Amino acid sequence: MKTRYIAAALAALALTGFVTAQQEADNVAAYERAEIMLKRGQEAATLTCEGKDACDRAWQLTQVSVQQESGMTVRLATDTTIDI
Repeated sequence: MKTRYIAAALAALALTGFVTAQQEADNVAAYERAEIMLKRGQEAATLTCEGKDACDRAWQLTQVSVQQESGMTVRLATDTTIDI
């Protein structure tokens, strides 16, 4: 009797890692949608500023906004990257 329970448990564990072709296709589609949305967001967030002071101020405000909107602390901010 115990052997059956162990075999059933092992079968259940093996099936939990099983991904169907449809699930894989759904995962790929979701990833592609996320990439498209990220690209659109990056394009919409593009800012043209005039002069170093204006650009520095815009970048400073961007860092503050990212920290406030994400609810996370900015770990590293450079002149091109914000890492949270």
